[in-house]
Amino acid sequence: MKISQETLTGLLQIRDYGDGFLMIQTAEGRSEKLTGSVLLSNAGIQSAPSLKAPNRMGVTSLLSQHVFDVLIVVTPTGASEQNWQLQTVFASAGIVAEFMPMGPACRTFNLIQSEGRAPLLWAELNNGLRPNLE
Repeated sequence: MKISQETLTGLLQIRDYGDGFLMIQTAEGRSEKLTGSVLLSNAGIQSAPSLKAPNRMGVTSLLSQHVFDVLIVVTPTGASEQNWQLQTVFASAGIVAEFMPMGPACRTFNLIQSEGRAPLLWAELNNGLRPNLE
């Protein structure tokens, strides 16, 4: 689903999303299709571990590499046991995370970007495969 008609010059922006992928526009204006488990931020794209079995030390180590105002975690629609487990892991690491489905997460990422703030989006696409940058 295309979510943005406008372009934010000089910023990474999510342009489209669907079942198992994100289509982004890089700060340089290139379009890239992402699959796999990814972290998306103002700084770019990074491979991320699966959200299925995170641990506090791994989460703390991974997220300490990023400067962000808001952590957005893409989850299946509705609350689930996995969401509660993830929330516990993040909270034990002192990290507040916003959990939301793909559509709202993508729109929130772009909105926060447009406000000049630093979002960090963690999405597990295509059942946790490594990112494939096309």
